[in-house]
Amino acid sequence: MLVLLVVSPWAFGGVGAEFQTWCFVPIVFGLVCWGILLPLDRKSKQALPLALVPMLLGLGLGCLQLLPVDQPLRTFLSPQATEWRETLAPAAQPPTELPPGSRAAPIATPGQSSRQPLSIDPAATRRQLALLAMAAGAFGLGARFFRQRHPQLVLCLAVAINGAGIALLGIVQRLSGNYSYFDGSKKLSGMFGTYFNENNAAGYLTMCLACGVIVLCWLLARNQAPTGPVFVDGILPLEPPPPASRWVQIWSQACSFVGSLRASTLAMWLLLGWLLAGVLCSLSRGAWLALAIAAPLAIFAVRRRKGLAAAYGSLAAAGIFSIGLIGWLGVSRVIERRGSTLLDLSGLASDGRLGNWADSLRALGDFWLLGSGLGTYGYAYLPYQERYHNAWHLHAENQYLEALLDGGAVGLILLGCQITLVLLALRKIFSERADAAGVGLALGGMLLMLAASLHAVVDFGLYLPANFLLMATICGGFCGRAARLTEKDGSGSGFSWVALPASSVLSPALISGLLVVAMLGWQETRHAAAVENALAATRWDENDPHQQIATVGQAVDRLTAAVRNRWDDANAHLRLAQFWIQLYRLHALQEFKRELPAQNEVQLWRLTDIAQLHARAADLASVKNAVELDRMRHQPLVARYLSEAWNHLLWARQACPWLVEVHLDLAALCFLNGDPSLDQAHLEHVRLLAGHDFNYLYAIGLLELNDDRTANAYRDFKASWALEIRHQSDIISLMSRRLTLPEMLDLLVPASPEIMVKMAREEYAGPQHARERQLLMRRAEKLLSTLSMDTAEKFHARAGLELLKNNLPQALADYQRATQLRPYDAAWRSEMQGLLQRIRPAERAHAAVSQVPAGSAQDRGSPGTSIGTHP
Repeated sequence: MLVLLVVSPWAFGGVGAEFQTWCFVPIVFGLVCWGILLPLDRKSKQALPLALVPMLLGLGLGCLQLLPVDQPLRTFLSPQATEWRETLAPAAQPPTELPPGSRAAPIATPGQSSRQPLSIDPAATRRQLALLAMAAGAFGLGARFFRQRHPQLVLCLAVAINGAGIALLGIVQRLSGNYSYFDGSKKLSGMFGTYFNENNAAGYLTMCLACGVIVLCWLLARNQAPTGPVFVDGILPLEPPPPASRWVQIWSQACSFVGSLRASTLAMWLLLGWLLAGVLCSLSRGAWLALAIAAPLAIFAVRRRKGLAAAYGSLAAAGIFSIGLIGWLGVSRVIERRGSTLLDLSGLASDGRLGNWADSLRALGDFWLLGSGLGTYGYAYLPYQERYHNAWHLHAENQYLEALLDGGAVGLILLGCQITLVLLALRKIFSERADAAGVGLALGGMLLMLAASLHAVVDFGLYLPANFLLMATICGGFCGRAARLTEKDGSGSGFSWVALPASSVLSPALISGLLVVAMLGWQETRHAAAVENALAATRWDENDPHQQIATVGQAVDRLTAAVRNRWDDANAHLRLAQFWIQLYRLHALQEFKRELPAQNEVQLWRLTDIAQLHARAADLASVKNAVELDRMRHQPLVARYLSEAWNHLLWARQACPWLVEVHLDLAALCFLNGDPSLDQAHLEHVRLLAGHDFNYLYAIGLLELNDDRTANAYRDFKASWALEIRHQSDIISLMSRRLTLPEMLDLLVPASPEIMVKMAREEYAGPQHARERQLLMRRAEKLLSTLSMDTAEKFHARAGLELLKNNLPQALADYQRATQLRPYDAAWRSEMQGLLQRIRPAERAHAAVSQVPAGSAQDRGSPGTSIGTHP
């Protein structure tokens, strides 16, 4: 277990499924050893921690979400989700076949079509259940093998040293600017140490810091000398020192205390300072706040015990040492800038997490009791999204909200019970009449629990194996020790808030149950690892015409073999469909090269896009040319490759109807199985799930344009353009063949002065577009005077408009006002910097002209050369 806890953080937090399969090995081995030692123990009735019950109930909740239930029950529990499932994945669909050798798949029969699991993505729920089984096994092993003081100290010492190593790597990355780790080709700006996410790394380092506090308190308690009278020059003082020398006495005692410290205690003190510096250098604001709040609360919780003054002083000194260290390293300014964002309320309000949380809260009304399924947060909130986010949130970055959406009220209650029971176990340890080392254990445990619980409000670090394995093992040790103390007190025969009633049957049943769920979790993780390795083995790029056909074919075979054990993995089926589409495009490109050798390869590659097939099928359907349409469907390449892609898309939709790309690809390929105009239903599904994603709205507009539904295409293009301007050039170049600029302004361009200024500056910049620029500027001025806009955005749009008029001073003044109101907007600051670079050369030239003496140009007979003749 120690090896597992030390190695897992260095494997990128244990995020890979293949590494997670090896994580089950020490857990299964430890459970087997526990079962072997159980009959050899003198006391067969061992008190087990009560905190194991919420974890086991959580496993039961996940299993309940996987059970197929009838439609009336699903409608009662989740009426809106049931309606959307029936809309997104209708039961009446053409039969499809799984790859040869697949396990039995739930091909719906007429009597079974209404029975569906509560989870909207059963494969993701099984995956999350496997991780929860791993955590439950680690918690049980911690309760059995790390309940004694010395194993706990060894564990905490190993974790603190390991965290210091990760902090060292992260600080070196921060100083050098190179965020790669074991791979020089990768450079991830959000990485810290061995973690892809700096917030996850800060959460792990915070736990390491708490473990270091436990070890330091134990070392200080061991280092304390017996108290007695203080001798001065060998003479016992007969009266107390005068008040004037009391501060001298305190200083002398402090120096004597520092001088009496052992090397191990000093080393641990330096290690704590280094760990705190690592947390600060991670730039995780959530970790800073969690630690700043948790530390005084933990100290307040143990304030009644004496003998901890040395520990408090040591922790304060470690904090001072950490601040001095980061100042000496030269990263204090970076930390100051990051910390100043905590005071910027407008910047915090624009954080995408807050908007995502608001959208997620709207989904709670439909998943209030049993949730949408463990591990399904990334899909559950999509239909409820009301605002645009520039990222897809696989996790909520708020573990309480994610537990509430994934597990409903039951899941959140179980999580709250788990935290409460661990805190009660720490209270039991604290109430034990022990020395300062035992109180230090309670202090470090309180710091660990409070910091992790507070940090979970703004992060998802405990979903990573490296973090939750450490958390589960340490908390299991705390709860196991509290249960042991309850057994020694003689109160273990009855119910206790710390321990279960002692029984000779409970321990074997618990070990057997944990072993079974660990084996099932290992099997599920092994199957997921096969799919993950097959996906990672081949790089998929839909815009790369130079991929080898044999390479893509091998990827199809490898992924097909992996899917046989995970037939309901929607993402794997989606990727298989994309691989089959890629095979079609590569083979079609070869045919086009033979038939059209003079054409450019880039143009030929565009002809192979399935959107081109969709457009041709729509044209044939519009003129009712059924013969040619049927001939297109039965072309060898279409029948061989795109039919396979269609089948896998249907399987992906049945497994998880909430996948947006599945419905978009079904819309493009629906001509294979009927009228091409049926794509409108699939496009409505895309709007339902991704109506606030500009990329999908643009793709929908292209398909609508192929079907000659121009009004819908204009609406989708306009919505995409209003959310983000990345497709501005593509939309203008595509629609300028159909519409004039006034028509585009009326039908297509969003009512935004900033967009019109950008159009004038980027799309109509040449001298031949003077009339278009004037029209855009007039429209922008009218919108600025009529629209109610944010003050900062209004100044920014006005600055761009003044820049088009070549009124540089006024443009600079407006840019300065805009950046003062929104200092966190890097794009606006970059625009202002470019304007300054334009203004400064002109100012220098004007200063040079003013320095030329009057009449000097006339004396040289060249009135136009005064600028070039400055001193």
